[in-house]
Amino acid sequence: MSDSLEPKTITIPQRRADLYQFLLDIPGGQFEAVLFDLNPPRANIPPSNAARSDRVSALMTWVESPSAGPGIEVLRASLDYVLNTLSGSQGTKTLFTPSHQAGGQNINSRSAQQLQIKSRFKSPIFWILILLYFSLFLGAYKILPLIWHQKVLNPLEMPHQKQ
Repeated sequence: MSDSLEPKTITIPQRRADLYQFLLDIPGGQFEAVLFDLNPPRANIPPSNAARSDRVSALMTWVESPSAGPGIEVLRASLDYVLNTLSGSQGTKTLFTPSHQAGGQNINSRSAQQLQIKSRFKSPIFWILILLYFSLFLGAYKILPLIWHQKVLNPLEMPHQKQ
């Protein structure tokens, strides 16, 4: 019984055609996690609302590009990392059970959530919003007591009053 609870390793295909089909078959969240791990230039990969086949073709083209791509072995390592290392080490919610492999593989949604959180911290917009929030907070912390002092404690000494 304990055998069924232990995660089994997913074998990443070696042939290009099998790897292409494998990328088509995995759920969108795991495909996005692979993209996040590889970090291809945005111009090279169609947006998430494009057809998966277009996105997989673009990814394979970029990966195999001799000038810019990391190589097919890096893609396999990324798939192994996302599907086996990250996902196999936590939880038991099944996201992907490859149809071409016997048995099952427990891959949880926790690692996908962690990758989404990690991607938020990587975003420059996130850090701009954090800086804006703290600058507003610190600015209000210094200015509000001055305004409070002017309007509440000295209402007769307002500078905008004309005589």
